[in-house]
Amino acid sequence: MTYFVVPGTEVSMLSNNKIQQINTNKTEQIHADFAGVGISVASEASESRKARRRANPHHGRKALALIAALMALLVCTNALLCFLIEPYMGSSEEMWQGFAKIAGGADSFHSDHNVESADIAIPDAANDSGNMSVNSAASGRSSGRNPATTVTSASETAAAGPLDTIIVGTSMGLSGIDPEVLDASLGSRSFNMCTNMQSLSASLAAIQTAQEYAPDGLRRVILVLDHEILMDDGNGNFRADASFWHGKGTVETLPRRLTDGIRFMTSPDYIGEPASLLYPFPWIYNRSLDIARNLSEKRTHTFEDPEGHRTAQGFEPSDEVIDQNIYLVDPDEADAWDEQNPDLIRPFISDDSRRKLTLLAMWCEERSIELDAMIIPFPNWLNIYQKDAYLAVDDELRELFASCGASFSDYNLIPREAIGLTSTDFKDVGHMNTHGAEQFTSYLACDLHDQNE
Repeated sequence: MTYFVVPGTEVSMLSNNKIQQINTNKTEQIHADFAGVGISVASEASESRKARRRANPHHGRKALALIAALMALLVCTNALLCFLIEPYMGSSEEMWQGFAKIAGGADSFHSDHNVESADIAIPDAANDSGNMSVNSAASGRSSGRNPATTVTSASETAAAGPLDTIIVGTSMGLSGIDPEVLDASLGSRSFNMCTNMQSLSASLAAIQTAQEYAPDGLRRVILVLDHEILMDDGNGNFRADASFWHGKGTVETLPRRLTDGIRFMTSPDYIGEPASLLYPFPWIYNRSLDIARNLSEKRTHTFEDPEGHRTAQGFEPSDEVIDQNIYLVDPDEADAWDEQNPDLIRPFISDDSRRKLTLLAMWCEERSIELDAMIIPFPNWLNIYQKDAYLAVDDELRELFASCGASFSDYNLIPREAIGLTSTDFKDVGHMNTHGAEQFTSYLACDLHDQNE
C-alpha cells in the first residue's frame, strides 16, 4: 500500500497497480492529442500545396525549364572551354585520325563492327571518318618531309597495301619505331598506335580495333613495354587513358562515341573513382593553355610547329639531341652503381599488369596474330633501376609471353654499338630521336625477319 495525503482531505490508500494505470491512460491521451495535431498540420500543409498548384499551374513546368536551362548552360560552357583549351589534335586524337585514314578511309568507318569485349573498356567500333582533317603525314626526317604540310589521301594509303602490322605501347614506341623503315625491310604495311603513357587496357583496345578494320586482319603486333606501366595497378594515369578514349571518339559516330565513353567510365580500372566523372569534360585532361595557338591552329587546320606531331604512319619524328653532359651508367659499372645507390627502383610486374598481359597475349594467339613484345633502348635504364630486379622482370616476361606463343626481347641488353646507336641518337633519357629510331627500326626489322626464318 502507498499512502497519499491531500490537503483538506482524508488519507487515501491506492494500490501501485492503480497508480500505473492512471499514468498510462494520461500518456496515451497526450500521444493521441499530439497525433491529432500532426495529422491536422499535415492535412493543412497538403491542402496548402494543392491550393498553390491550383493558383499557379505552371510551377512544375518552370522548375523543369530551370533545370533544362542550367543543363544547357553547362553544356555550352563545357563546349566553349573545350574549344579554347583543347589543342588542335592532341597526340591521341592525331593517332586515331591517322589510323582512320590508313585503315581504309571513310567507307571502312560507315559499316558496323563488333569488337570482342574483354574485362576492360573495349570499343564497339563503328567509326565515322567523314569529318577528319589530318595534316600530319610523311616523315619529318632529313629528307625534308614535314608533318605539318604533307597530306596522304585515303586512295594513296590504300594503294600502299592493306594494314597488317601495328605498334602499340607508350611514347617510347611512338618515337622509337618508324613504320616506314619497318615496311621497307619487311614488306609490311604498318601503323604506329603508341600514345603517351598508354595503359595495357588501351593497348589491347587498340589491337582489337585495328583487327576489326584491317581488311585481311592483323598479321603482327609489336608491343612496346614500359616498366612504369608494368608496375601500375591499372588506374595510375587517368589523363592519358581519358585522352586515348576521347581521341578515339573523334573518329566515331555519336552513338559509338557515347558507348565508348560509358564503357571507359565504368571499366574496372576507373569505376568508383572520382576521376571517371571528369571524362565528359575533356578540357580538363586534354589541355593546352596556349589558347592563342589553339585557336590559330584550329582556324587554319595546320600545326604551327611540326615538332611533336606524327607522320602519316603514326611515327613522331624529332631532331632533338640529349644533353651530352648527362652521366649514363655503363653496364660494366652497374654492380658498383647499385651498391652506391641502394634506393634505386626495383621494378616488378603488378598483378593487374600480369593479368592484362596474359589476356592480351592470349587474345592475339587465338587469332594467329604474331605478338612481338619488347623493351626498346633507353639510355638511363641502369641509372634508375636495380640491375638484378630489372633482369628478374625480364625473365618473368619471357616466360609469360612464351606460354602464350609470343616472343619477348629486351634491346637494352644488346650493346648500343651493335644496334648502331650512340648517345646522340636519343632526344632525352627515355626516347630516341629520328636518327636513333631509324637505326633501331632497321635493326629490329632484321631481327624480326630472322625470327620468322
